Amino acid sequence: MKRTKMLKASSMVYALFVVTILAIISGSIVLSSYYYNLQLIDYTQRIKQQSYVQSGVNLLLEENSFKLPYKATRKLFEDEQSEIQLSKRWWGLMELITVESVWKNNSVGKVYLIGFKDNFNDRISLYLKDNNRSLSLSGKTIIQGNAYLPKSGVKRAYVDGKGFAGSKLIDGDILESKSELPKLNKKLYANVISNFESTNITDSVITFEELKSVEQFENGFSSKTIVVQLPDQTRLNQLNVTGNVILKSRGTLYIENTCAFKDVLIYAKKIVFKKEFEGKLQAFASDTILVEKDCKFGYPSVLGLVKDESNIRQYLAIDNGSSFVGTIAQLSFDEEVKSNELIRIEKESNVEGIIYSQGQLYLGGTVFGSVYTGTFILSTPSSIYENHLLDAEINSLKLNKAFVGIDIPVENKVSTKEIVCEFEW
Repeated sequence: MKRTKMLKASSMVYALFVVTILAIISGSIVLSSYYYNLQLIDYTQRIKQQSYVQSGVNLLLEENSFKLPYKATRKLFEDEQSEIQLSKRWWGLMELITVESVWKNNSVGKVYLIGFKDNFNDRISLYLKDNNRSLSLSGKTIIQGNAYLPKSGVKRAYVDGKGFAGSKLIDGDILESKSELPKLNKKLYANVISNFESTNITDSVITFEELKSVEQFENGFSSKTIVVQLPDQTRLNQLNVTGNVILKSRGTLYIENTCAFKDVLIYAKKIVFKKEFEGKLQAFASDTILVEKDCKFGYPSVLGLVKDESNIRQYLAIDNGSSFVGTIAQLSFDEEVKSNELIRIEKESNVEGIIYSQGQLYLGGTVFGSVYTGTFILSTPSSIYENHLLDAEINSLKLNKAFVGIDIPVENKVSTKEIVCEFEW
């Protein structure tokens, strides 16, 4: 009889071990392939959603017929994956747009601040309203760029012992101004004044005590706006506030340099930024805004005087050594220039952007950008002069080419809607 050859038990164990390892490897490969496909599908979907969001952003940039606030759901194509949520509203003097694409558990969104950018060749250094008085220049005054001046033009003057030191009065094209300043969009004024009078019903309101209880208060622009109602006389100290937040007071706000404000809106009767304050914000006052020495306002900031029927006077002043990047504007439906409406930019202070003054402007410092004013005022120890500049500089060519501000419509000047900055989603 022939004997049957038997395998050793150890060989069986080894074989089982090999089979198990192969099964594990095969399963891992299959599982990895499965998760890789899921990740690929998720990545592809996110790329699609990002393109849908960008299409929504382009739509909101190009379409000007939407009445603000605007909110809608749009399908870009027939498939339901292309559905996006669109939102457009005011944020201070600029527009805030939000676009979101949601599909299953994936959400992709963008939030942008929107303004207007002038064609570089169309930038205006100076627009001085024609009030039948010529512009007079003294000292080391420099005006570089296109200038809109009264029919009576520009001339040299001798003020405070100084004659005009330059070789050219206007280094740029001179055009004729009109008897009124170019008008701002009335919706800007209506939006800002409404925030003085009431609070949007969709906003969340908290107290000053609640704000102070948080070491770093931050609210994203994809969330509801939070409004903080402040007492009539308030000194703000050691506050760190960022984002979709509005600070409001019916009285005076004193803002110390220990505060850190970013992207917030501030509304009050009177606002005082104490020495060496630094921030990036939009602040509006119905009476007075005072910026003390050595303050710094980052882009895109706004300081606005908002005139209503109760205002007797308005005053905005930026003291020595301070710098500001953004827009300084006086907002009013009243077209009559009054002597009690004054914006004052002191010596050794610097503004990069736009100054829009319907009343009087004292310019002792430097402006890299555009100045629109009803009249200049110059006060010296010996006298007060109208439409005089002494040792001032206005230069639109030195303004950053990427600067985006508010729209000031002037004939033949081309402006387009552009993104100012992106906020975190």
